[in-house]
Amino acid sequence: MQRSLSKLPDACYVTTALPQVANPRTPTPLMEVLLRDLDGRPDPIKLRTLFLIAGMESHPRANEALATLQAVLNIDYQHDWSRWDQAISDQLTRESHGLRGVSCRMH
Repeated sequence: MQRSLSKLPDACYVTTALPQVANPRTPTPLMEVLLRDLDGRPDPIKLRTLFLIAGMESHPRANEALATLQAVLNIDYQHDWSRWDQAISDQLTRESHGLRGVSCRMH
């Protein structure tokens, strides 16, 4: 399964793997494989998927997803999902702009 996922193009992730990752009833061994794969995906996929999982109280990995978001983004909005959504959008915007998004002007 891990090998198959590694061959899955990022463009197909949302339709193929995301439904299983987001399903709180996905068997634990499969969830482990899916989450290991998610760790290697680009931030737009990884952060949005973690956000989705973290916001689902019934998901067995919700707390883990929230902790990962906190660590990756170095913030803690707890369960304020609108602030998390904005923080993720801001992070992805910064990444897409590279260093152009950082002000290096001397004051």
